[in-house]
Amino acid sequence: MQPPKTLLVETVKNTVRSNHPKTVEDLARLISASETVYEDEFETALNEAVSMGAFELREPSRRIATALEYVSTVTVSGWFWLTIIFTTCAILGMTFIPDAFPANIIRLVSGCVFVLYLPGFTLAELLFPEKKSLSSLERFALNIGLSIALVIFIGLILNYLALGIGFAQIVVSLSLFVLSFTVLAAVRKYIILRESSKAASP
Repeated sequence: MQPPKTLLVETVKNTVRSNHPKTVEDLARLISASETVYEDEFETALNEAVSMGAFELREPSRRIATALEYVSTVTVSGWFWLTIIFTTCAILGMTFIPDAFPANIIRLVSGCVFVLYLPGFTLAELLFPEKKSLSSLERFALNIGLSIALVIFIGLILNYLALGIGFAQIVVSLSLFVLSFTVLAAVRKYIILRESSKAASP
């Protein structure tokens, strides 16, 4: 005859296999409906079943109800605020920092990131909003490649519209592009997160 501890572990494993509970609370409710189980016994049996590889425990997905909640939750929208802040700082730096050493180093670095990374980054975030879509290296290379292509494309449009390809025109055009696509990417990410939260809810 199996000891009570082993029987409870088997009960936990069988309940997970047959009922597919979505949370630990659901699992505990299912087991306690058929037998009396103390909390410490259940926790021990649960941990043992996990250590045996019977199933895996995962953190519950963050449920975002509104767009405002998405934007105000830094853990999911941190990229949004960093993009806005860096874009603002880059524009201010390129505009007001004098073109003299050593201050021009900050201007050069921020300008390079602003021109050669942020446009592609915002477009990639819109096209591939989920992290699992691309690896970190693929996403980094795509950001740079897209940025170069976008800068050339925007330059051609400015030239075609007879606005010229001056410093002010490039900065304004790229700023509008980056900020617009940052907002669009945030909207798409929010919609995907909201839909996945709905699908994960019991």
